[in-house]
Amino acid sequence: MDTKTKILRSALNAASETGLEAVTMDEIAKRSEIRKPSIYHYYRHRESLLRAMLEKYAPGRDFALSIDFRRPTEELLLELLGGYVEQCAKGEGRKIFRVIEGSHLYSEDAAKVYAAEGERRLKAITAFLKKLEERKVVVFSPFETACRFYSDFAHALIVRVLSGEKIGKSEAEGFVSAFCRAFLEKGKERK
Repeated sequence: MDTKTKILRSALNAASETGLEAVTMDEIAKRSEIRKPSIYHYYRHRESLLRAMLEKYAPGRDFALSIDFRRPTEELLLELLGGYVEQCAKGEGRKIFRVIEGSHLYSEDAAKVYAAEGERRLKAITAFLKKLEERKVVVFSPFETACRFYSDFAHALIVRVLSGEKIGKSEAEGFVSAFCRAFLEKGKERK
């Protein structure tokens, strides 16, 4: 593991245990076993290091799917939701999501990453729904509202999963079914 990654991972572990505001350069040096002057070589101050950590590990990155458009629309929407949940609920994704959720109300850096994560999620979902419209000849209406609604649900689901709530497949299926009833124009999908 390279030095920068070791520093950032140590910062992430500290933040996930103590909260973002409690993370110090001394704590990061101790956890990473890298001397403070070396850390300052890469990151001029604590805020730039924490910002880099938040950006590197922020959820919502690259949850694109290899899409087989021959499958039913609801199945594709479930796969999209499952991919996002999977990314945010395990490993480093879980840690950083908890840090952001716990810090975005009082940490400027976490608030910026929180907003950027929401925009990335919305952008990915918008692109996915556009592809569905193009490839499957389906119409989501109103389109922007459908995208925002799906994005907000995905986020709310992650918050519930990280709080320890057990979410069954039937709940996700119920959401996708309701979403399609609300936003998928009838008679527009190719069988």
